Amino acid sequence: IRGIGFISADKIAMNLGINHDSIIRARAGISHTLMESLSDGHIGLPKPLLLEKASKLLTIPSSILEEALELELSAGFVKFDTIGTQE
Repeated sequence: IRGIGFISADKIAMNLGINHDSIIRARAGISHTLMESLSDGHIGLPKPLLLEKASKLLTIPSSILEEALELELSAGFVKFDTIGTQE
């Protein structure tokens, strides 16, 4: 939700019935984590670090985050690149 922070939007979503471990919440968390890294001056994050940060934010299983990331990639909202050997 534009104009309010992720934590507030997440609480609103939970109050509206979005499950704690829902894929839509995981996708939003992936997006938020990437936006936070952008505001820190990064243009991307290594996949393991992205999943780690999103996991800490959302406290949901990594399998859900992996699925959410795949959906974000297939929808074109996130781009994948490799630098050296790091994804």
